[in-house]
Amino acid sequence: MSTATPSYESFSNRALLDSLPYLAWVFSPSGQMVEAGGRLHDFLGRSVCSWTDFLHPEDREGAAQALAFAARAGQALRIDLRLRNRAGGFEWHEVRAQAMEGGGRWLACATETHETHSLREALRHSEQRFADIYSTSPHGIFLQDWSAVMASIRALMAQGVCDLDRHFEENPQAVTELFSRFAILDANERTACMLGASSKEELFASLPTVLAPEDVRRKFLAAILAAARGERVFQGETQLNRVDGEPIHVLFSMTLPGLDPETGFVVCNVADITERKHSQALFDVMSRHAKVGGWQFDARTGKGSWTDEVARIHDLDPSDESTVEMGLSFYQGEHLEKISKAVQLAVEEGLPYDLEVEMTTATGQKKWVRTQGIPVMQNGQVVSVGGAIQDITAQKEAELLLQQLNTNLEQQVSDRTAESEAARRHMQQILDSIPLMVSYWDADLRNRFANRAHLQWFGVEDGSLEGRAMSELVPEERLAKSRHLIDSALAGEAQIFQRVVLRPDGQSRHCQVYHIPDVHEGEVRGFYSIVHDITDLKQTEAALQAANHELEAFTYAVAHDLRAPLRAMSGFSLALEEDLDDRLDSETRRYLREISKASVKMGELIDGLLTLSRSTQGAVKRELVDVSALALEIRDEVVRGNDERGVNWEIQSGMSAVGDARMIATVLRNLMGNAWKYTSHMEGARIRVYSEKLGDTCHFVVADNGAGFDMAHTDRLFKPFQRLHRQDEFVGIGIGLATVERIVRRHGGQLIAHGEPGKGAQFSFTLEAGD
Repeated sequence: MSTATPSYESFSNRALLDSLPYLAWVFSPSGQMVEAGGRLHDFLGRSVCSWTDFLHPEDREGAAQALAFAARAGQALRIDLRLRNRAGGFEWHEVRAQAMEGGGRWLACATETHETHSLREALRHSEQRFADIYSTSPHGIFLQDWSAVMASIRALMAQGVCDLDRHFEENPQAVTELFSRFAILDANERTACMLGASSKEELFASLPTVLAPEDVRRKFLAAILAAARGERVFQGETQLNRVDGEPIHVLFSMTLPGLDPETGFVVCNVADITERKHSQALFDVMSRHAKVGGWQFDARTGKGSWTDEVARIHDLDPSDESTVEMGLSFYQGEHLEKISKAVQLAVEEGLPYDLEVEMTTATGQKKWVRTQGIPVMQNGQVVSVGGAIQDITAQKEAELLLQQLNTNLEQQVSDRTAESEAARRHMQQILDSIPLMVSYWDADLRNRFANRAHLQWFGVEDGSLEGRAMSELVPEERLAKSRHLIDSALAGEAQIFQRVVLRPDGQSRHCQVYHIPDVHEGEVRGFYSIVHDITDLKQTEAALQAANHELEAFTYAVAHDLRAPLRAMSGFSLALEEDLDDRLDSETRRYLREISKASVKMGELIDGLLTLSRSTQGAVKRELVDVSALALEIRDEVVRGNDERGVNWEIQSGMSAVGDARMIATVLRNLMGNAWKYTSHMEGARIRVYSEKLGDTCHFVVADNGAGFDMAHTDRLFKPFQRLHRQDEFVGIGIGLATVERIVRRHGGQLIAHGEPGKGAQFSFTLEAGD
């Protein structure tokens, strides 16, 4: 900040500028501000470096040129310019500038001329608008001189003729004389075209033909009488002739001169409504259907006119006389207040209106109407107001119904929003209560949601992950290893994988991760990440696998150790029977045979235990299995050597499944073997192997018409060594169905049995990955 002391000259200039009753300032020849008066500071509301800075951009170049010219000519500067005020608007000022002594500076003063300039511009624009309207109007325009006509009216009134209507009725010749005294000064091109003239000259030469219809004189007399009454506008319909004599209907509106001798100029607008007349009947029908009518009233007298439809809306006779007072009498209360105020403003200030109000018709019926009013101006005064009215009762009733529906809808939306918020909180509680880590990442890999388990994993508080990038939370090396999986999820492909993850606290955890794409209308907006810490599960699996290995070793050892004594028992009993054959009595021989049979039975039981044990061991291989082909092979194994039974086999073709082929073969071998065994006593035995779709699940079925079983004992079917038939009926050890049930369970499926004694059995099973 400068600390220099202002010079005496600066104080002197400021005092001079502040004393002037104008906006004043001192500037250098280059335009730089030297000093500004207080009034200029107040006007601008800011400081400027150059006096051209507060000029309108369009005035700056002209001001600079004018200043340069004044400087060269040694003259004072005087120019009208627009200056920017403190509100940012521009006001017209007359700027005068004079070079100060020494020629190094200029003193400038500005006087506000905004109103004068605006009036001048308004007058110029008004004249230009009239010229534009006159030359481009779609209607015909006659410019007429009624000076002589109005002079005759003033003379009659000076002679004491008070009833002009009666005077002209009794003196028709006087009307002809008046008609001869008005002069048509000019007409626009549209008038000539409308009346079929090729030029204005032809039009003026044909005026006797154009104005020949008798109705023209009647309307002319009516306009004169209206002017004598002081009316300013006269409108109506009449008939003119084209220059070729063809009649046309026209609508005219003319500004009337007053009784003042200084006035006599009349502008008459003419529109060809011949086609409108032809379509009037159609319009009336349409107006009635649309319930829309037109009206008009004189601003001075309040008298008006309306279409038939307006009368029908009010339940009145179309021939009834209409006035503003009568029209307002159909409204009450706030509606009367509203429309009365609108009509008053239309008449007094020329303001149009568009209202929807309720009325009571002449028959007491309540109706809603939309009424529009447009003032007609003449010489700055409203001379009439016209408009339209429409019965909108049905629309209002529909709006009321719609409003009720909207209210109900808003309530429903509010209820749904509350329900949605409650559901969101409930879901948040659920997600926070589960041990899985759940989060959502948008397409830019920024976190938008994380449940409590996820937050606890990273050791942060609620909400502190939202908006953070994944790169801020996951080490770069680990993120790079998973990037292809993330990209696949953002491409719309779900990902399931396992990773050993290092927690922020340094612990290594084994996790199973699911990346589920969030797809909306074909666009992937992000993905859900579900992380399951399966470290404990992995440890349990490892312990279980070790236990299985030990069990398998134990089972093998037991089976091996048991087989040796069994073989010895069987061998020694056979040796005794052979060596002592002639010395054994029948009782001893029977005991030896029972020992041999028991040894064989024990061997079968050991084989069954081994089979059952192996069914729960080893990994389940996932591969496509041709179930139909496998069933055909097993059928051939079962039938081999027993073709004489003549069993009817039905094996469906095209069956396939995804699973362990070896285990699926074991399932079919046991089920089909049982079907073969339990139909051995049946005539016309039948065995079917097929599949059926129940919902989205495929069921593989082995059915027979054999011995069947009692459903009351179903709970014993799949238990090891449990049998529902005696050994002398059907041999077996009760291991087959137990083995089948365990294999199906290992595939994530289900085994279902149905049977009835003497009518057969049906076993169906599903596989998790079955087709």
